[in-house]
Amino acid sequence: FTVLNDLLQPESIEVAAAWTSKPVTQADPADTTYDVEGHVGAMLKYCLAGGKSVWVQYERASCTHGEPYHHVELEGTLGAVKWSPYFETDQIDYKRDKEGQVETTENLMAHNGPFTVMDHPIYYFYLKVKGLDSQATINEQAVFNFQCLQAIYDCAESGTPQTVPHSVL
Repeated sequence: FTVLNDLLQPESIEVAAAWTSKPVTQADPADTTYDVEGHVGAMLKYCLAGGKSVWVQYERASCTHGEPYHHVELEGTLGAVKWSPYFETDQIDYKRDKEGQVETTENLMAHNGPFTVMDHPIYYFYLKVKGLDSQATINEQAVFNFQCLQAIYDCAESGTPQTVPHSVL
């Protein structure tokens, strides 16, 4: 959610529908209560400045019986962009129409420096704790990101849509 919220800068997020499940496997512990979800999905409406909105289909699983995959893809009316949410690769694909055919442009987000993209949140937090300039997600933004996750769980449990305003605490 931090990446999506940083990219889209929503004024609020509406969780229109959500679900959670716990796929059953033979690896599940038999002698321990295992009552957390392993699979969650939601239909989200990102309400942006100026009255615009972006619909986001969100799904995350730590267990699935289907084919595993992982990517983020944002699609619009003029094209799409796709990347790995865990940055296993530096590749970013841009797709758009060119004379009725899909044209794909591949770009690399080169990794520079001692820290990978996945290390940045902890590194930024370290900088913040030290009182240095930092891009750490803290305070109101961290709370908002957590409230987005909580709204998905609340919607899944109650069946009632939820709205999360992005407001200063």
